Amino acid sequence: MTRLTQQGLLTTVLAWIGMATLFACGSADDASRASNVGTASGIGGSGGSGGSGSGGSAASDVFPGADGGVGESEVCHNGIDDDGNGQVDENCPCFVEEQACYPGPAYQVGKGICTMGLQRCIMDGEFGTWGPCEDATLPGVDDTCNGIDEDCNGIVDDLCECLPGETGSCGALDPPCEPGTRECQDDGTWGDCFGGIQPAPEVCNGEDDDCNGFVDDLPNCACVPGTHEPCGLQTGECEPGIQVCQAGGVWSDCIGGVPPGAEVCNGKDDDCDGVTDPGCQCIIGDTVPCAGTDEGQCEKGVHACQPDGTWSDCQGAVGPQPESCGNNADDDCDGQVDNGCPTTVTLNLNIDGDCVTASCPSNAPYPVGCNVTFSGGDSRGCVASSPGSSVVYFQEGNQCGAGHVSGTLSCSSEQGNGLNASNCPINKSDRYYPSSSSGCPDTSG
Repeated sequence: MTRLTQQGLLTTVLAWIGMATLFACGSADDASRASNVGTASGIGGSGGSGGSGSGGSAASDVFPGADGGVGESEVCHNGIDDDGNGQVDENCPCFVEEQACYPGPAYQVGKGICTMGLQRCIMDGEFGTWGPCEDATLPGVDDTCNGIDEDCNGIVDDLCECLPGETGSCGALDPPCEPGTRECQDDGTWGDCFGGIQPAPEVCNGEDDDCNGFVDDLPNCACVPGTHEPCGLQTGECEPGIQVCQAGGVWSDCIGGVPPGAEVCNGKDDDCDGVTDPGCQCIIGDTVPCAGTDEGQCEKGVHACQPDGTWSDCQGAVGPQPESCGNNADDDCDGQVDNGCPTTVTLNLNIDGDCVTASCPSNAPYPVGCNVTFSGGDSRGCVASSPGSSVVYFQEGNQCGAGHVSGTLSCSSEQGNGLNASNCPINKSDRYYPSSSSGCPDTSG
């Protein structure tokens, strides 16, 4: 027998095809033998007593394709374990002494450590059957990290990170980090990284501690501790202050400066929104005069701006009053003093003698009052006036004599009630006020 190599598998398959042709074109005995082949292999037709199939025994039934693929059933004469049961061409007839074989899927043949074995034909009757596939090398259970494709999948060390003993750089490359060195362990995984500068937890310090290309990329970082910057507004009445970055990268409160305040009606932008006194009618402290007049005794008064920026009611106003006669004032604020009032004239009396007269002027012809002093020694005094007359008669005692009259006489443009004790006092114990200006009555008796 000739031992077939892996490369001779194709030649062997071609030989089988030739034999199948011979069977198809031979004698009746040959056809009978072909029928028995079908019976032996379990794939024959109705002519064989041992066959179980219903089809004929064509050559394609005896020698199916030799593509070496993994199928659901075994394919005869391809030297491959198609059905994955660890046997090659089981229950298939053999026509040569031996063939190259592989008790596994075809894709593993020729890859990695996998090699084909040899399978011998065991004669049992007219046609033999194939014995076990021997001396083949199958894939290992695991692909160890040794630079060899032990699982025969065409990939060397496909489950390994590295080859044991291999070294390589490790760590981050972005500053301030620097790469270190690591060594491949026996299990094909990288060991710890040694040397260099490795990433550290990020803190708020102005450095890229974790070497990811971003400085202080933490949610609570806003600043670098120890730094400071202006804060607040510089609009309206506001002035900026200073805030300092504290430990942890958090800004302090704004220190100093003038923060926004409540808006008041003062002509200033207190809340620093760029608008001065919105909604204000006036500025606190301002006043405007009320309607009215400042004529005579009147005063207009003022409207004052209230804290809410609205005008107050009129304050301090003095309106027109009824004219008060004799006060030399324009009470009704019409531009005239004592208009509608009678004219009053006060005359000073300084007359020698005690039987004398005095007359009121024509613009105030009516005597309405007096205050008289007699210089004589008599206890009696008399002041006489006639209704409608402007003449007033003064006499001390019952008889005229030497004396002196002094004092005042009040005259009016309107006629009053004449002179009497209520409006004309006389400095004597006995007083007389006759209603005739022709002289005092006889008081001797």
